[in-house]
Amino acid sequence: MTSNNLHRKVVSGSLWSILAELLASGGRALSYFVYARLLTPSDFGVVGFCLLWISLFPLLIDNSLGLTLISAKEDDQATFSTIFFINIAFSLAAVALLFPVAQGASLLLHDHRVVFILPAMGIQVLCNALCATHIAIARRKFQFRRLVMVRLISTVCSLAGGLSLAFAGYTYWALVAGTVGGGVAQMIAAWTLLRWHPSLIFNSARARAMTGFALWVALDMGVTWLVMSGGGFFLAFFLGEHELGLFRLSDQLDATVMGTVFGPLIPVFYSAFCETAHNPEQSRKLFERINHTIAILVMALLGYTIIIAYPLEHLNGGKWLGIGDLIVLNAIADGISYLVIVTPSVLRAQGNAKTVAGMRILLLIGQVIVYSLVVRHGLKPFLLGKLALEVGIYAVSFTLIGRNLSVSPWRLMAGQMAPTVFVTFGAALGTGAALLALPYGDIAGLAAGLTAFTFLFGTF
Repeated sequence: MTSNNLHRKVVSGSLWSILAELLASGGRALSYFVYARLLTPSDFGVVGFCLLWISLFPLLIDNSLGLTLISAKEDDQATFSTIFFINIAFSLAAVALLFPVAQGASLLLHDHRVVFILPAMGIQVLCNALCATHIAIARRKFQFRRLVMVRLISTVCSLAGGLSLAFAGYTYWALVAGTVGGGVAQMIAAWTLLRWHPSLIFNSARARAMTGFALWVALDMGVTWLVMSGGGFFLAFFLGEHELGLFRLSDQLDATVMGTVFGPLIPVFYSAFCETAHNPEQSRKLFERINHTIAILVMALLGYTIIIAYPLEHLNGGKWLGIGDLIVLNAIADGISYLVIVTPSVLRAQGNAKTVAGMRILLLIGQVIVYSLVVRHGLKPFLLGKLALEVGIYAVSFTLIGRNLSVSPWRLMAGQMAPTVFVTFGAALGTGAALLALPYGDIAGLAAGLTAFTFLFGTF
């Protein structure tokens, strides 16, 4: 594929992916405000705790096999069908495992509701497995336009089911229904719209050939799950479901804001880096262009998140007191993480899945040490520890990328400095404007802060 063709596919895929995520995330963001009004931090905490367990299986199974499919040399029905049936087999085993796991998990949180919620969420695991291969094939072929409707249908069904039950008074079961309903809808939409169906083929030779890469990616994804979920387990055990619920809502807001843009972009970037893996110079130029763009986007999203934090706390009422500070600290830590979000894609595309797994293990060890020291002191010290860890992994990531692409890591980091300094000033100004306007109402505070930051950022 020529450089110009690749560039067009990356741009087209990015735009369609962002459109899908904007539509989906806009609905999710509004739903958080409604859920926060109707439910309690404890409701968010118990369902969030179960989602910590559930999130392992899409990462460990669906993502590992999906990335293997995208990077595979073979592009035929035998390869696709083989991966599909491997995915189904592992996912059925995972669903069966949830029943005994639920008993032990309930003891960890000291909440018996987990025994019923966790197996119910197993439906989502199976639905994800039934459509993961369809989605991976579409991404491999840059068919991101078709994925827009799949994403949109899944989100609409999730919100419709979850919010209806929340208004009907079903508390935490509303969150469960929204999660499971979205999975079922995604599966049906993928089979209907993505125009691929498996054949009764299982090629053992192909399966063995892909095992090495898939195992390293699975190890990376397993450690990624521990890195993503480890903090939640610490909070659940030491502070309980109420504090976990406060953390989950703040974390979900940050994830929605950042994920709206970067969630759909990462598959596009990975596909592009796979195309340029054979050409080091082309890979370096592609990375530098993407790196600069990411810095501007991350800083803009971080600024907006910080500005809306305190008006949202005021809007949601006393049961969510203190969540503004948590949103700000979480957003800064996540922003630093997103600045190097393409590092795994670059390394995996060039066959260095082992290096990515090593990075995850290093971060996991750091988490265990830091979280063990700070979690007993409360949520704010916990988030400060998370922030320190993200700064460390930021430096390590650019060191590895610089070595892999034969470019100075200082040069790569320097390319992100200008937007960082600018947005720091802009976020402070916008937050000040929001706080000054809050006495005139929550909407006035939000409008003042966002307007001030948008005006300043627009001059950048």
